[in-house]
Amino acid sequence: STTENPYFTIYGALLSRSTVFEFNPVEPMEIMPVLRRAFDILNGDMGGAKHC
Repeated sequence: STTENPYFTIYGALLSRSTVFEFNPVEPMEIMPVLRRAFDILNGDMGGAKHC
């Protein structure tokens, strides 16, 4: 994990065998649907038919 640009700070041989992910900040309102869905799942509401 690095906060530096991986294309300049990681050896090419290692970089060619890696997957680089770029993370961007998330606004609080953008994450609310995810939190609501997680809350519903934890409370047993799977959004469809109930499984036994």
